[in-house]
Amino acid sequence: DIYRQRLLEGNRISGSILGLSEVGTKNDLPTFETYIQVESVKVKLACLIGIHRIDRVLSKKYSLEFLSHPNSRLRTKSSELLSFYNDDEVLERARSIFLHGGYEEKKTSLRLFNQIGGWNIVGDLILALTDKDENIQNLAWTFLETWKGKAARLFTTPAPAAMERAHSTYHQLDLTKTTMSYNREALWNSLPFFLRR
Repeated sequence: DIYRQRLLEGNRISGSILGLSEVGTKNDLPTFETYIQVESVKVKLACLIGIHRIDRVLSKKYSLEFLSHPNSRLRTKSSELLSFYNDDEVLERARSIFLHGGYEEKKTSLRLFNQIGGWNIVGDLILALTDKDENIQNLAWTFLETWKGKAARLFTTPAPAAMERAHSTYHQLDLTKTTMSYNREALWNSLPFFLRR
């Protein structure tokens, strides 16, 4: 009750929200949803964490919304929470943000793809190799190298749609739009082994 009292008094809001999230119930969700609307990023972040502790479905909704938020801490936490879902809704939102977002949003999407891993995101990493921003390309190459290292240990059968997407993206990519090095060429040339159908 101390956390609810502090919230009523407007004292130590983010700490009270986090405390309430540890002892609270679904009945406290309206409080979190009220406070998540305030301007303070610190309070929004506390509410997102609190909601996630109590209701994962609701936290997914807010995380999807905050994935393109101007504040990097809120985007990063949203990405972290969404990485556990790896479903079409999350992937489509991240892809849309990557296509239409600026530099920071693209970085967030790439990091989310990297956190999700697996077969569903390799096409997205390949596509990012020719982004107009060289820093995004570099990040995509780094994450693709990471993906390759993990793919060798993926003892799963990829979904046909994910494999087809990766395969067609690989074959349609215009490599003149990226800076190649010896290591990048080696990585690029090794991908068909992993993408064979």
